[in-house]
Amino acid sequence: MSTRSEETVFASGKLIFPNPKEDKLDTLEFLDAAKGVVTLVELFGTLFAVVKSDMNGNIQKLTKQYQKNPASHSTLHDMIIAEKQQGGVYATDALLWLKRALHFFQVFLEGILTDSQNGKVEEDVSSHLSNAYKITLERFHNFLVKKTFNFLCGRCPHRSKLVLTMSLGVEGREEAVIQGLDPVVSSLKRTIEVIDKLYVDNGLDLEAGA
Repeated sequence: MSTRSEETVFASGKLIFPNPKEDKLDTLEFLDAAKGVVTLVELFGTLFAVVKSDMNGNIQKLTKQYQKNPASHSTLHDMIIAEKQQGGVYATDALLWLKRALHFFQVFLEGILTDSQNGKVEEDVSSHLSNAYKITLERFHNFLVKKTFNFLCGRCPHRSKLVLTMSLGVEGREEAVIQGLDPVVSSLKRTIEVIDKLYVDNGLDLEAGA
């Protein structure tokens, strides 16, 4: 079975987030990777349309904030700290919600990845989606939104369909998909940890203000 990375959606490397430098993430590289995740989510179908729309909106807000002063906003850390000093919350709130959405997909994809690495292949992966929602987004949603998400979790595409999507619609590339997914999940986890640290270290009350 071929395992060439160019045979999957991960070939371009656009879903890999930048390595932090002194706990700072390059703003443009981060935004490019976030757009890559949105592209992957879009391939998964209309099930995730609401989350995709929210992610796009927050990416646009962060891009707008960056463009106000590219030189001083070259890293997410610098941009958020500058906004804090000015008493603003525009980019701070956008990054917080984008981080939550990225965390949602990281936990979901990690569930599929871990099962695959452990030789556990089950078509129904809705439990991974439900678990991801409970861990990352549920606490910030009202009753109606929770009900909608729980309904959508029950309509999660089967594993084989998701794998086929990530292999660009070509059969027989599952091994390549899993190999490509591993570094994506790892970079997502690392990025989320860096953003969490940024908010905690600067008293930005990471998990408040749903």
